[in-house]
Amino acid sequence: TVEYILFLQEVQERKKFEFVETILSFMYGWLTFYHQGHEVAKDFKSFTTDLQKRLQKT
Repeated sequence: TVEYILFLQEVQERKKFEFVETILSFMYGWLTFYHQGHEVAKDFKSFTTDLQKRLQKT
């Protein structure tokens, strides 16, 4: 019976770990997505600034 309780605790801990691991993977995926988007936006900053200046001149 004590062994059964220990087994149940191990199963619960494993489930918790797997859940947290899944959430962390999801979060890192989103962070990577937004980081890449930010990098692309930085790369186009000079283009958008130049375009804005040209539009204001016309």
